[in-house]
Amino acid sequence: MRLSSNSSETKKFSVELAHGKIGVNVFNIPKLPKKIHLVLRNEDCVYYVVCGNLQLILPGAEPIMLQSEEVLFIPSGIVHSISSDKVNSKVLMIKSSNTSEVEYLQESEITLQL
Repeated sequence: MRLSSNSSETKKFSVELAHGKIGVNVFNIPKLPKKIHLVLRNEDCVYYVVCGNLQLILPGAEPIMLQSEEVLFIPSGIVHSISSDKVNSKVLMIKSSNTSEVEYLQESEITLQL
């Protein structure tokens, strides 16, 4: 397992399996009104809430709220925002492979991505 640091909000590592690697990002989810806007262009991912909760927002849709130990699948290319209404929420983003990086977006870029 290889661990590297990206920022104070996220850590990432890869897990080597028999037939390759999967990427895992650990997010310290910001409390609302702060949000992280992101997209994975070439990989599907699954969010797993370790503690606290996760509010996932897709442009033009109602927010999806996940509680501790709940899981949500997001297909590749889906622009979305993540946040929480609790302090110290932690979430794993488990990528389908380890071939692409998370692309972080500014709020102004979200409407351009639609």
